[in-house]
Amino acid sequence: MDEFKMGPDRRDIWDNTDSSRCGQPFEVSHNMTPFEVVEMVAGHAARAYHIGLNSPFLKTDDLSFEAFMYHLTTIFTDVRLNIKGPSVELRTIDSVPFDQFESKWLRFISLIEDWDVLKGEKL
Repeated sequence: MDEFKMGPDRRDIWDNTDSSRCGQPFEVSHNMTPFEVVEMVAGHAARAYHIGLNSPFLKTDDLSFEAFMYHLTTIFTDVRLNIKGPSVELRTIDSVPFDQFESKWLRFISLIEDWDVLKGEKL
């Protein structure tokens, strides 16, 4: 949905920060189930580099659930698992101008709440 994409300046920053932990590393399809989206996001996070270890998380010594939950807090992809919620977080919406935020947020929520509408639109 183009209306929820980041502006070009912010997109450039995130695309050139850390390709293993930022940006758009995967593409969500409108015919995917919520489980498939979460599985894809978690899989990407597991392969992303662990801060300070210069190694993918899956190759670190501590693969505990707690360590993975902490690692998720360092992932800044456009869509990510937010363990504070817990929720799935759409990070692009916070890049819209302040005066447009509420209307875009309400539109996003209405699309999520109406799954039939969401399935008919390209994500």
